[in-house]
Order: sequence, then structure tokens, then C-alpha cells
Amino acid sequence: MPTLEWKIMLVDDDREDYILIRDIVNDFGGMSSRLSWTAKYDVALEELTHDRHDVFLIDYRLGAQDGLELMREARAAGGTSPMILLTGQGDRSVDLQAMEAGAADYLEKGCIDAALLERSIRYAIEHNDVEARLAESNAKLRAFAGTASADLAEPLQHVTACLDRLQRECQGKFDTDTEASIARACDAAGNMTELINNLTTRFSPPPAAK
Repeated sequence: MPTLEWKIMLVDDDREDYILIRDIVNDFGGMSSRLSWTAKYDVALEELTHDRHDVFLIDYRLGAQDGLELMREARAAGGTSPMILLTGQGDRSVDLQAMEAGAADYLEKGCIDAALLERSIRYAIEHNDVEARLAESNAKLRAFAGTASADLAEPLQHVTACLDRLQRECQGKFDTDTEASIARACDAAGNMTELINNLTTRFSPPPAAK
């Protein structure tokens, strides 16, 4: 867990829903939790973009805008905090859109109780933490692969050039077995060069977003 206390933000333009969620959070039996609330889309986007809470509970209906739009904007702006979409009633199309927008879960307000919400939040935070560790490991792997490829590429170029020159200038001057050995060495160097190039391409960092 990122902290000893869950920092939760509810994004909802209905104060009654805030009171409902607050009472449910107060009934959590396990993790200590602190609930914040905003009804303002711009405030929520700012909080999401800067990952200022461990998890965000986002209402689908937000006046002229909606929770799906908010989630998409937050992800596009670089926010990584887990998000749970709340709706007044179930709708499979909204459920699917929520998952595509980056929601960790999709809950109907009328079906939420303390056990369900606490479990959903725990899963969302733990899953987000695992993804963050995986992304960090992948970044380290890319860095290692990039460094290793660069360290191998330059000396291999010299070896390949020497073998190519040897093969060209000494053709017909050695016995058949020796010339076959040189040819195999050239092939092996070529295969190693291709392997290094593939490794570099595979683990090179993605291009920066424009």
C-alpha cells in the first residue's frame, strides 16, 4: 500500500451522494480512510493529473460533462491514480467505456455497501501499485538493454569489418577448411549484429508525445 491511510477523493456534483459515500467510507472495517470531495470538474482534473489521492471515485454524471470525459483527460495529461466510476444505474455500454477510459472498476451507487467499496478500492490501489512496479522494471530493463547493446555494437563492428576484409583479401590463399571457418565466423558476426539491432529496437524508449 502506498500509505497507512487511504486518501480518497469523490468527484460528484450531488451533496447527498457525497454524504452517502462518506457514511459508507466511515463504515470500512479495515483500512483507515480520509475522504475528500469536489463537485468541480476542473478541480478534479487538477487533482487527478497530479495524483494527489490514492484513489478517485468519479460519478458518471457531472453536469454538462461526465466522468468518462474526466478520466480520459486525466490519463491523457499523465495522471496514473486508480479511478472507480460510479453510476446511478447499470449500463453495459458505460461499463465498457469506463474500462477503456482507464477505470479500475465500475459500481452502481444503489448496490454499494462498505464491504463492496472497500474491496473495490483495495483492488484498485493494489493493481495500480503492481502496474507501477512493472513499469519501473520494464524501464530498468530497457535501460540495461540499451546500454548493453551500445557496449556490444562498437567492438562487434570492428570484428565484422576485420572478418570481411580477411575474407575478401585472403580468398583462395587458405585451404578449404580455413576458408569455411572464416565464412562461418562472418555469418556468426552478421547474426550477432542483427540480434543487437533487434534488441536495440525492441527496448528503445518510446518516442516523446508531441
